[in-house]
Amino acid sequence: MTPDRPKILYIVSQLGQGGAEQQLYYVLKHLKPNATVVSLASGGYWLKPYQELGYRVIELQRTGSFDVSRLTGVIRAIREQQPDIVHQWMDGIPGIYGRLATFFQRRPTIVGLRTHPVRDPGWYSRLTRLWLNRHITMFVSNAVSSQQYLVDHDHVPAGKSRFIPNGIELNRFAPRKAVELPALLPEDWHDKVVVGTIGALARRKAPEVFVQVARKIIDQNPNVRFLHAGDGPLREAVEQQVRELNLEPYMHFLGSRSDVPEVLRALDILLMTSRNEGTPNAVMEAMATALPCVVTDIGDCKALVVEGATGFVAPIGDVNCLTDYVMRLVNDPNLRQSMGRAGYDRIQNYDVQKMAQQYGDLYQEVFSH
Repeated sequence: MTPDRPKILYIVSQLGQGGAEQQLYYVLKHLKPNATVVSLASGGYWLKPYQELGYRVIELQRTGSFDVSRLTGVIRAIREQQPDIVHQWMDGIPGIYGRLATFFQRRPTIVGLRTHPVRDPGWYSRLTRLWLNRHITMFVSNAVSSQQYLVDHDHVPAGKSRFIPNGIELNRFAPRKAVELPALLPEDWHDKVVVGTIGALARRKAPEVFVQVARKIIDQNPNVRFLHAGDGPLREAVEQQVRELNLEPYMHFLGSRSDVPEVLRALDILLMTSRNEGTPNAVMEAMATALPCVVTDIGDCKALVVEGATGFVAPIGDVNCLTDYVMRLVNDPNLRQSMGRAGYDRIQNYDVQKMAQQYGDLYQEVFSH
């Protein structure tokens, strides 16, 4: 241990191809903390990239919905690593392991909120508010709305809450040139308006709403096409929905992709239908690609997407409103261009180096007290 470089133990629920895991990768890469990572599940997309940065990843085996062996595994990791700070990177129900382990081990603890707590089950919300939050040193949210919710609903005092927005590697993204034909699109899509999304095929992303919007848009304009990048537990159900709605000629599922910049450069419009987010990476990356965005009003989407300037914000689950907004962009290429350019200018404030430094400052604040 050195006075200016505290040792961090990160706890993550898993290392799948998600935005929260990507943000931790950015912190490890750009802040270069003295750290070890504990994953509450084995394997995953981000395991190798973390290890390639030189970090040890302790993988715990998941054998049930609540597994005492994972709790003892976290406690054992804390005893072995002797960290100055434990940072539970992702909150949610798996956060119980980290909260309990640090309660027993009495370590300065940071809890990170990557989704909006309003969507937590009632029993978990009460348990954290009445007991599990009490010993936590600091809470850090990637959305102002999440931070404010915790304070307003007496989950945490204002002095123990911080906001650090997500960051992106801006140099990886660039607007598509007018003459560029994306290689990943079918040839007969090159003269079509392509609406797309990037995210897990999981309930909180509401992929069924994306499909419902697509059906309504095709009914109005059969020259629009839809692209989905991402995989997850709902893939079979969503693909069945596509077949039932006769959307197969108009919609293509790419599955998990590592070439997100290229996927985004194939789109004309980003549509995000999520029912739970913090500050969504996909929207930030779309803005860095100069795409207009139609999103749902969850987390900090409304703070990120300026209504009527860089895109549109619709109520969660409002298929008609989402459809109307997308159709406005489909029918007006000049509006797509102007909103895309405004979003590109706005997102330049979200550089990953700034985000990494804010986490460094937070660690110093917690370590010095």
